[in-house]
Amino acid sequence: MKRALVCLSFAACSPARAPATVSLALPLPTASISPVSEVRHAPFAQEMDFSSDQGPIHLVKDGDRFAGTYPNGVMSCTVKAETFTCHWYQQSGEGTAKLRREGDRLEGTWDDDAEDDETLPVPRGAVTRALDGSWQSNWGQATFTTKGQNVHIDYDQGTVDCTQRDRNLACTWQEGGTSGGADLVIESSWIVRGRWGTGTSNTDGGIWMFVRRR
Repeated sequence: MKRALVCLSFAACSPARAPATVSLALPLPTASISPVSEVRHAPFAQEMDFSSDQGPIHLVKDGDRFAGTYPNGVMSCTVKAETFTCHWYQQSGEGTAKLRREGDRLEGTWDDDAEDDETLPVPRGAVTRALDGSWQSNWGQATFTTKGQNVHIDYDQGTVDCTQRDRNLACTWQEGGTSGGADLVIESSWIVRGRWGTGTSNTDGGIWMFVRRR
């Protein structure tokens, strides 16, 4: 028996070569990039107490602003960052204040150059509670008592009796032998404001503003 002779031929394969290195020229930056830092302010609470040159100030968040009381008067403030821009009322006087929060203190300036930007009260926020309770006004402490559409107010110097229609209060006030009228508006659950007058006028006396206490 003849054996067949099979010859196999193997061809060696060369290993694959890596691609040549490619060099890319990038443009150099023309200016350095600075990290962006965001200034974050501490949030404002619903109620806050501060010390100030005018004595203790108590502020309550009232919609897009704050209603405030201090020993001799009341105030309404808007806030941006840490700065409060306020309109204050103290008896027959009124003015503006620009105050900045410094920890638990409000620092700034108080002026009596008030403009008439807040002399026409309008409803601003929802009224979610009855008027009954303790308030403070630019004419002293006050207590509201309601019975149906009748609202009675006792304040330091006298009394006020009002008839409520929607958010308007048509009032008469009395101090000893002196009396007059007042037109007030329930602006929100925290502020009642309007004007008082003497004789036949309900508005010639000045602003009368009430801010609810705690």
